[in-house]
Amino acid sequence: MLTRHPTSPAPDNAAKSARRRSREGLVPVISAFMVRWFRWYARGYVGKHFSRVRLLNENLPVLPANVPVVVFVNHASWWDPMLCLLIAERFFAGRQCYAPIDARALGKYAFFRKLGFFGVEQGAPRGAVEFLRTGEAVLAQGGAMLWLTPQGRFVDQRSRPITFEPGLAHLVHRTGDVVLLPLAFDFGFGSERKPEVAVRFGPWIRKSDVSAAVDSAPGWNAFLEGALTQCQDRLARGVQQGDDSVFIPLQRSDSGVGGVYDVWRRLKSWARGQRFVAEHGEPKR
Repeated sequence: MLTRHPTSPAPDNAAKSARRRSREGLVPVISAFMVRWFRWYARGYVGKHFSRVRLLNENLPVLPANVPVVVFVNHASWWDPMLCLLIAERFFAGRQCYAPIDARALGKYAFFRKLGFFGVEQGAPRGAVEFLRTGEAVLAQGGAMLWLTPQGRFVDQRSRPITFEPGLAHLVHRTGDVVLLPLAFDFGFGSERKPEVAVRFGPWIRKSDVSAAVDSAPGWNAFLEGALTQCQDRLARGVQQGDDSVFIPLQRSDSGVGGVYDVWRRLKSWARGQRFVAEHGEPKR
């Protein structure tokens, strides 16, 4: 999910040419069966490695139908694409989802194309052209979603300022009307043995509502960097407040510390006639 080193030739009948390119096979053909299987796998894999995934209960997206959507996400970890699959399943089950991936990785795992991934050659002008051409073709499909990590590399979630590779901005500048949706992940450790993930949607943005004020690729870059910065900062404050009531649980796994420690706690609960509670800590309210 990368956007690196784009070029920005002037658009010429962008919508018509994007539809033609889609017919020529730029857009991956998604297998519904493969998507269902991989999302099932992702749920189990995330549950195995995280104590919980929770969503800050604000800006839950109700998006206009038949308008393409670009979801742009901070790139904090290796886990981001798998978490995006779970978010898409929960909130956007009716939409076709696509994302760029390193062309070398796609060569090794060709079945990713059936999940909606398309290859982009990193660090080369040809890769920038590939990204823009395929991105336009994806967004020419009314209900499609394009998922991107525009930072282009792993960046600590606390690092500021947030800076993007220019690919997303060039794509937005070239394309027609589109919905832009910021999404933030925050990884950390709480009272459980496993780490946890907090998630937040930012307010979605309709390109046509702001295009009069933002009319260049550099302008879009700064605008979208600011939107994701606000989304991440608000999520960080929500996590720091420690109030579970403002979050929606998306997924939980087996809790507790594990090992001998939990065996001892179970025995104590049994001796006292109490129900064993695996969670090590109590939520703050």
